[in-house]
Amino acid sequence: MLIKDVAKVSVGFVPRLGIAGRDHDDDVAAAIVVMGRTQHTNDIVPRIKREVAEMNVDGTLPPGVKIVPFYDRTTLVEVTTHTVFHNLIFGCLLVFLIQWIFLGDLRSAIIVGVNIPFALLFSIIILVLRGEDANLLSIGAVDFGIIVDSAVILMENIFRNFQGDNAHGRALLEALAQQQFGTDPTQEMQSDGPSTGARACVSSM
Repeated sequence: MLIKDVAKVSVGFVPRLGIAGRDHDDDVAAAIVVMGRTQHTNDIVPRIKREVAEMNVDGTLPPGVKIVPFYDRTTLVEVTTHTVFHNLIFGCLLVFLIQWIFLGDLRSAIIVGVNIPFALLFSIIILVLRGEDANLLSIGAVDFGIIVDSAVILMENIFRNFQGDNAHGRALLEALAQQQFGTDPTQEMQSDGPSTGARACVSSM
């Protein structure tokens, strides 16, 4: 028994597994170009555009068929770069003004304000030395809050110490010059023996 005896054989189509539409056309053929992990957007996207333009005119595609790109990562890269520069400029200005208003000291505000571009410059230098490009993950990992917080806390503490009396400031500078950063609380606890609370816990057991 043959297949033709029980069925009709003909050339058909692969079963459809999905559908794509764009704008007013509810049935288009869509394709995605996947970039390798070690490749770079600024290098790959221009090459893809050249290949697409060549395929549209060299007769590779059937008559009436044309490849029309509608999205690429260059838009996302441009928006991200613009956001980084926007945050850099306005972040410096905002931190400078807030620090100047609340402390009333111009030098302290300038030191904290310039900390942001120097921190970003240092991050970029490290990326260049490691041979890595700035991508969405590395750019997003640069948190302005982490950069500014430590500088603000240190500057406010230094400014507070300078506002104290001359004797206290002089004693603090002498202690720092002699590498005396204060007494070690663990040494005091060892010299005094166990605390009262510790003795009470031992006796209750």
